[in-house]
Amino acid sequence: MLAKRITKLTIILLSTALSSIAFAQEDPKAKLEPQANEAVEVSEQGDGVVTEKVAEEVTEPDFEITAAEMPVRSPFGFMQSHSIASEVLDETRDYKVYLPASYHAKPDYTYPVLYLIDGDYNFLSIAAMVENLAKGNNPLIPELIVVGISAKGIESYRNNMQPSLPLGKGGDAEDFLKFIDDELKAEINNTYRSSGYDIIQGQSIGGLFVINSLLTSSDSFSAYIAISPMMWWEDYRLEEKVEGYLEKIKAPEKKLFLSLGNEPRMGVYGLVEQLDRHRPQAIKWDFKHFSDENHDSVTLPALRHALKELFSGWYISYKELAAYSDFDEVRQHYQAYLQRFNIKQAIPPYTFKALMHQYPKDEKAERAAALYLQTTQYLPLSLIDLANHLSALAIREKEYDKAAELLQASFKENANDYSVQQAMAKWHQAQKQWPEAEQAAKRALELAEQQQQRDWMIAILKDELLKVQNKD
Repeated sequence: MLAKRITKLTIILLSTALSSIAFAQEDPKAKLEPQANEAVEVSEQGDGVVTEKVAEEVTEPDFEITAAEMPVRSPFGFMQSHSIASEVLDETRDYKVYLPASYHAKPDYTYPVLYLIDGDYNFLSIAAMVENLAKGNNPLIPELIVVGISAKGIESYRNNMQPSLPLGKGGDAEDFLKFIDDELKAEINNTYRSSGYDIIQGQSIGGLFVINSLLTSSDSFSAYIAISPMMWWEDYRLEEKVEGYLEKIKAPEKKLFLSLGNEPRMGVYGLVEQLDRHRPQAIKWDFKHFSDENHDSVTLPALRHALKELFSGWYISYKELAAYSDFDEVRQHYQAYLQRFNIKQAIPPYTFKALMHQYPKDEKAERAAALYLQTTQYLPLSLIDLANHLSALAIREKEYDKAAELLQASFKENANDYSVQQAMAKWHQAQKQWPEAEQAAKRALELAEQQQQRDWMIAILKDELLKVQNKD
């Protein structure tokens, strides 16, 4: 197949972008980037973005880092248990924290926080589900921090969940919400890289607490998830106050997710009817009835539905991406998305792969250049994934110089990112530079273990190291 040439201007732009962040080399022979005024022709073969060689031999970049630059492993891991002395409740409360897979590897990331009422009961299963939704190349939701609030026995828990009533009756839900607002959230925000977008979830009597929190203190959270809330409490007393409360809720818009299993007489439909009748402008709400789930089994499917709806738009399907005219529209979508949730994360890596696969063969190189430049300028946290993908395409086409340029740029800013080391190992491996490939593969595994990557990723890296050692 004849290689398709692209304009000299486009590749100069790409070369400029690469040069601006490329790894500075003392040895001129080690510098693989072209000069600013140097015309470098780029050709496209298959799915790869490739260039003509700028030197007869590939110069091996200096990728070595020192032990002093290695990240420090957290002593607590990604599932942590803590306690907090509460002045509001006049007692010590325990809580658990789940940290997403990227937390120790990506120090610039920030995360929404999901607060679980009755965290002793459902913390592990929900944390696992959240990780499943957010993992891989095409995650359905961004990564979240999960906080499970422990109870202090059934009686104490029920008291914490019930709103106060006249004559000293009811419970101390208002105090418990104040504890979360003023003390627990402050500790989480001071300890972890939270984004400020907070979600609260509760089920049954915990769902009653969530509804009461929305109606009486709508500024506490950005989103409220009430699963089979116990709206029949005290002869449907809370339902009587819904109309007056709804009128008081003002912007910014709040999200409410209501769900119900096959339980009778929970009073949820009464709340749905009031929301439908009054149509509060400051609440965007969603209701789903899981008729084939019972009071206990409804938790995970209901929460999964709520999170997918809340973070809709994070995953853009292959078919949906094809409807965008160019990457400019895609990056505008993600810029607005990240701003809406106030988070700093890389967009799903699948997005780049899907776009490159869809581009016509005679446009791939030019589109790749534009993709790189826009990502560098507008979505810098996503640049590692894009550079890794483009370098893999270049390696497949045996254009090792171009792959080296991309990897050097990534390495300068992200030497402690295990995926960069992993990509470097593949670059060396493709050229049968076995000692260098083994060193990079070992570094990738070491970093991944220190940064508490999950077992499935550790297994992949171990397998890749073994193949390098066996010179496969």
